[in-house]
Amino acid sequence: ADRQRAADEQSELAKAKAEVEGERDALADEKRRLTTELETLQAETARSLQAKEEELSSTSADLVKKHAQQLADKEAELVSKMADFDADRQRAADEQSELAEAKAEVEGERDVLADEKRRLTTE
Repeated sequence: ADRQRAADEQSELAKAKAEVEGERDALADEKRRLTTELETLQAETARSLQAKEEELSSTSADLVKKHAQQLADKEAELVSKMADFDADRQRAADEQSELAEAKAEVEGERDVLADEKRRLTTE
């Protein structure tokens, strides 16, 4: 009877051991699956972050380039307006000079006429 009980206990221990080993193997398989899944997710995340970083870098470079072009366009516009202003100012100065010459000419003719009138009145 003791021998039978010992054999039964041995049998139950063997079953329990097999059950524990089966659970351990199942847990090891699950751990491998989860580790593989984690590595896959990490790789996908790294690729996604790299792509987003490249996109942002490109967008940043595009914005800098666009801003630089806008500044260059504005500068060209200002240079053109300054040239127009300088040309207008030169035209005004030229007209002023012509008016001064015309005024001097008219005043000279007036003086000649005044002299002629005095000469005629004194005769």
